[in-house]
Amino acid sequence: MNEFIKASFELEKKKELAKQIAILCLEINFISDERKRKQAKPCVFFSLSGHVGIIDIDVYEKGWESKCRPDRMFCLNEYSTLLEFADCLAYLEGLYIGQTIEPEKEKNGDEEGKELSGDIDQAVGA
Repeated sequence: MNEFIKASFELEKKKELAKQIAILCLEINFISDERKRKQAKPCVFFSLSGHVGIIDIDVYEKGWESKCRPDRMFCLNEYSTLLEFADCLAYLEGLYIGQTIEPEKEKNGDEEGKELSGDIDQAVGA
């Protein structure tokens, strides 16, 4: 009975992680559209084969182009460990965070650098 409870808990945890992974794939792809190729933004392909219980994820970190190979691939199924699901989610979160931080840097541009440069000049009396 203990093994049944453990297996049931693990299955529910995998389902929850799979949902989070799917949502994150949508978020990564939604942030930018045509810019992905022009500005080398990440593009993620998410494929669910429900009849066999397999999730395939192909990641193109610099955007998708015809005949290019994915930079990273994940294949998750019933034999995948919770750690494999968690690793996939962590990788996608890092990709998503990096993608959302970049526009902030671009938006602020050199303003922060100019401010810091001015502060340093003032401090050294230049």
